[in-house]
Amino acid sequence: PSSLEKLLISPFDWLLNRLNIESKEWEPQELGPALQGNIAHKVFELYKGHQHEGYSDTLFRALFEQAITAEAPFMNQAFWRIEKANLMREIQLAFEVFANWLANTDWIIAEAELLAEGKFESLDTKGFIDAVLKHPEQTLILDYKKSKSNDRIKRLEKGFDVQTAIYRKLYNDKNKDTVVITGYFNLNDRKMVTDTPMVEGNKSWIKAINTALSAQSEQALALIRRRLEDLRQGKIAMSHPDMGKEWKKVGITAYSLENNILVKRFMNESAEKELGGDK
Repeated sequence: PSSLEKLLISPFDWLLNRLNIESKEWEPQELGPALQGNIAHKVFELYKGHQHEGYSDTLFRALFEQAITAEAPFMNQAFWRIEKANLMREIQLAFEVFANWLANTDWIIAEAELLAEGKFESLDTKGFIDAVLKHPEQTLILDYKKSKSNDRIKRLEKGFDVQTAIYRKLYNDKNKDTVVITGYFNLNDRKMVTDTPMVEGNKSWIKAINTALSAQSEQALALIRRRLEDLRQGKIAMSHPDMGKEWKKVGITAYSLENNILVKRFMNESAEKELGGDK
């Protein structure tokens, strides 16, 4: 799924990634967004084995320390104590909301880091689902995001979400009679966003998207199909400098256009209309 999203945003960045062509610049050790996300994911992944315990500060701190050891042991140095404390507090606020909700409903975490694989758009596709939650009436495929919910809501409402469609398809192919909901738990503002309403989801921090299910990914999938057709013809589209602003309008932060020095070096100065329209 992440590869298809990269192809959606920047075919050139996708090509560089597939060819393992990366910048060899030395970078400082830092607690960037990706690492913060990995640490947060690890905390919630570890919680699966402790969900029967409910929430406690002691349990959270233990899981957080395990996640730090696994993902960022350098943060145990005294130099990182402030950043570590701030990150711990951010994750704890979201973890407490989530754990207490589980403890007071019939939802349970049935799977963590579940491998999903199969065919999507005729492509062999696989990825790891952060969590599969089960309820007597529904199944929720949930992804944890170390971000706020505004962009995720915008992406779903404007038809540019990729991940929900992929995981829903792959999971349903193997579990045909299961009623599946997909969604995101956005840790930075502690909001859950789902593609359809869920049982016991009548909480102020849980929002169901009103846009029709098929429409939530319609624009993204149409553009991915055009990208794939271009690839079959041996064409790789360049990005142009204003594309980052265009993606932002539909809720996508195009990191590859900003952070990949090779993509930035080979920008196409002539803008092409792509989002929601023909080239």
